[in-house]
Amino acid sequence: MKDRKTKVTKNFIYGGLGFPVIFRTVEVKEVMGESVPNINHRKLQDVAFLALLDASFKFTGAHLSFVRHYMGLKQDDLGQRLGLSGHSMVSKWEKKKAAATGMSSAIEAGVRILMHEYLNNSQIPIKAVILVLAGDLEEPKGPVPIAA
Repeated sequence: MKDRKTKVTKNFIYGGLGFPVIFRTVEVKEVMGESVPNINHRKLQDVAFLALLDASFKFTGAHLSFVRHYMGLKQDDLGQRLGLSGHSMVSKWEKKKAAATGMSSAIEAGVRILMHEYLNNSQIPIKAVILVLAGDLEEPKGPVPIAA
């Protein structure tokens, strides 16, 4: 098997989660002509989930899709947990891809509470929920910062 060369790269943008994340410093390797971070992908998913939970920006459709898949929910399941009648709104939000979902502040707070619940945390992140409910979230822009 051919030895793959690795190198340390700064400000590396990776799109393998369905949305861009940025590593301030990360070791990368070349696989099939493409540079990829030399990290455990499951650990990356865990870190990205936590980064989104605490994010001060609105979720994009891609963020919501990632969160839903991470929690192992179907669109219908997430919709019902949010008090919706089915999957159609979740589908509509996820189709926004890199754009903000357009969901209300209350629904976005509900998503973050479900994320917190998924982690089996007993205390709701009051500061983050108040920020969301107050509508003080920024528009999504650029990659999600990840510490490698």
